[in-house]
Amino acid sequence: MILVEDIWLILGTWAAVGVAIWAVIMSNKANQKTLKMQGLNLVFEKLNDEKKRRARAEVLRSYYNYLIHNDKPIVYTIENFKDHPVIDITKFDTSISSYVEIVKADFEVIAVMVHNGLVDKQAYLDAYWGSMLRCYMALHGNIIAAREQSGTEHYTTYFQEQSENDGFEFWREKHPKSKIIYHSD
Repeated sequence: MILVEDIWLILGTWAAVGVAIWAVIMSNKANQKTLKMQGLNLVFEKLNDEKKRRARAEVLRSYYNYLIHNDKPIVYTIENFKDHPVIDITKFDTSISSYVEIVKADFEVIAVMVHNGLVDKQAYLDAYWGSMLRCYMALHGNIIAAREQSGTEHYTTYFQEQSENDGFEFWREKHPKSKIIYHSD
């Protein structure tokens, strides 16, 4: 025969287990949020580094020069985004090869981090959607050429998918009147 005291002991034990489970779940959510904030901070540090900013500036300057040299548009909107010239920018300007590698590597690492939940996607896109798309458009042809040359079809696919899917979708939903304009400085 179960005594009232035994029932209270069982109920108390279940309540303690429930509280412990709830605490673990809440702690895990807090840890995930902290991890994502640390990842976002790492992204900001990476992309705001002087050498990284210079690398992006050189790649974008070179793409601008290519566009001007070939009578291509320098202004892109949601309507003509997919019409950007897809060229290997290093064939046009061999002096930027090292900068191209830096920019591709930075955006690929960030895209992998976002894909794996280590960086909050919304916060990242809020801050860098324009820079990401601008760089992707300039590097699109080089990415394709590097895949063909290396035989690695998955080379820099996270950066490409993030740009073509998330970046474009964010642009269309949040900043539909914004333009991507290439310039020399």
